[in-house]
Amino acid sequence: MEPEEKAEKKKIGFITYRHLGHHDMVKDSQGHYMLKEKTGEEVLQTPRYEIHVWQSTDLANLYGRFSSAAAFDDAHRRTRDWLVRQIFADMKHKVKEFDHSYIYVGNKRGLEMAWLAHGLPEASVTYVMCDCKIEQKMRIIANNGHNNPDIKWCDCEDSRTLEGLLNKFL
Repeated sequence: MEPEEKAEKKKIGFITYRHLGHHDMVKDSQGHYMLKEKTGEEVLQTPRYEIHVWQSTDLANLYGRFSSAAAFDDAHRRTRDWLVRQIFADMKHKVKEFDHSYIYVGNKRGLEMAWLAHGLPEASVTYVMCDCKIEQKMRIIANNGHNNPDIKWCDCEDSRTLEGLLNKFL
């Protein structure tokens, strides 16, 4: 008898510049896992999925950190813009590794988040988004080649919708 081959786990990505859920916490199917970090990537393992949670609350906070009228000069703007580019470069590289990605497209950094899906097959992306700046978001999604996108609608600044989708995999 030959050994039974294990099916390869699907890689699922959850990408957001907000935290997931109200308490920054999710549990695995045994109730043992908790997201401890608000920034960075954590991997959750289930029997069928390898779930990558990439959240960067630092990205959403960059504008707050550099936005006071006295401090918002060209040097601060260049520093902020460089940090944003670095974060998005890292996420853009990562999203290509996933079989399916759930991307939070909110109000503050939503346009950049929508661009993360550029070059990905339409069937491999779900956009979780509010209707703020909807025309701009839909234009970017169409430019991504996604003419019939999978969209899960949420309220502005809502992280519970994305958390609910994540919990379906756990």
